[in-house]
Order: sequence, then C-alpha cells, then structure tokens
Amino acid sequence: MSIANFDFSGKYALVTGAGKGIGRGITLGLHKAGCTVISVTRSQADLDSLVKETENDGKIIPVLLDLSVSQTETNSALRPFFQKYPIDYLVNNAAISNASYTLDKVTPEDLKKHFDINLNSLIWVTQIYGQELRNRYANDNSIRGSVVNISSQASQTILDNHGIYGMTKASVDYLTRQQAKELGRESKIRVNAVNPTVIWTDMARLHWSKPENANPALARIPLGRFGEIDEVVQPVLFLLSDAAGMITGERILIDGGFVTTN
Repeated sequence: MSIANFDFSGKYALVTGAGKGIGRGITLGLHKAGCTVISVTRSQADLDSLVKETENDGKIIPVLLDLSVSQTETNSALRPFFQKYPIDYLVNNAAISNASYTLDKVTPEDLKKHFDINLNSLIWVTQIYGQELRNRYANDNSIRGSVVNISSQASQTILDNHGIYGMTKASVDYLTRQQAKELGRESKIRVNAVNPTVIWTDMARLHWSKPENANPALARIPLGRFGEIDEVVQPVLFLLSDAAGMITGERILIDGGFVTTN
C-alpha cells in the first residue's frame, strides 16, 4: 500500500477495533504515515501482534478494552489516554455483525450488544475526544481535529439477515451528521463516515467465500468484486488529513456502485 501522499508525523490517533480487518489496516496505515496510534481492541493476542508487526517501535500504544461496556467504564478506561497524549484523530471502527437470522429471531440480548458496540461506543468515545480536544482548542484555536466513523453500505440498502446491523449503521450515518454539526461549531472538529461494501477481511471470508452468499451480492455490484482493506484505508486517511479540510458531515460509499445502482 502506498501512502506517500499522507504525512501524519508527530500526530496521534485513536482507533477502535484496531486488532483485525479494516481497523488493523487503518492502524497500520496511520503508523506507516508516521502517526502514533492508540490501538483499542478486545483481544490481547491482536494487540501483541500489532506491536510485533511494527517492531515494537513505541508508536503503537495498545489498549485492551471491550467496547460493549458502559459509558462510565469506557470513560475510565480511555480518558487517561486522551489526557496523556494529544490525540488529533479518532477512528470509530469497532463493530459486530451477526448475519445469520431474520428479525423475527432477534433476541433482546443480541439487540443490546449490537447497539452497545456499533452505536453507543461511538457516542461514548467521541464524547471524550470532543471534550478533551475542546480543552486544547480553548488554548490553541489552530488545532483541527478529525473523526471518521466506519459505517456500511448496509445503512443504505436492505440486505438479507442484516436487520440489526443495518439499523445500527443507519444510526451511525445520522450520528455522523449530528456530530459534525455540534463538534464543528464547538471546536472545528470534522466528522465523516465511510460506508464499505463487503471487504475481504478474515471475518468476511467466513460468510462471503461461499458462492451461494457471494454471487447474488456480486451481481448487484457494477465493478463485479468485493473490496480490499487498502481501499478503505486510503479514503479514511484522506478524510483525517488536511486535504479534506472542508469536508464534514459526509459519508463516502466504498461499494463499487452497489447502492447507487440498486
């Protein structure tokens, strides 16, 4: 992956869901561009492998946290990092998806877990980020923060067995616009979202490598393929960077035309 156009040297970012898939790709992309990344995930093994992959250079700061916890627990776990490091960027990536049943089989427990991780955690983490950056902005109004929320094409179209997931991601799209309005006015923080189609992560392969699942979806994508992790990383880095300095409250579909042409 070439990221020569992006230079985040001396900057700090916090990425949730940093251990696997898209979140790991974003974390490594930021790291390669010179950023120090506070990497939040619920797997110690993933944190250990991130540190090892970056040769333990001190620019991956591992944080073990399951973001299904309450606002109070999230605040206690993460605010110390926001107070210790001048975190410039936030990527809300952590999410879960159970695409194995229709809405008539949804349980209260599953509904709560999806919303706790896919939506509520974005609210709690961004609250901390906004409050801490506001304090910095009060002392230096040249500071410009940026948030990218990882949404999904499922927020824009109906997919079989994706009811709960799609609802949470539709909420993320709305939340993105609301955060852009509030945080932009308060402290000039930009907030955007990206909405990928199926991306070839290890988790995606479990479901989408089966032809009976993949072929109907591929038939709806004009470009005829699913996406690669780097194809999400690059737009995220762009939205975080000063190159996107006048872009806020937007969502970028990374779906090969799936939504636009259906």
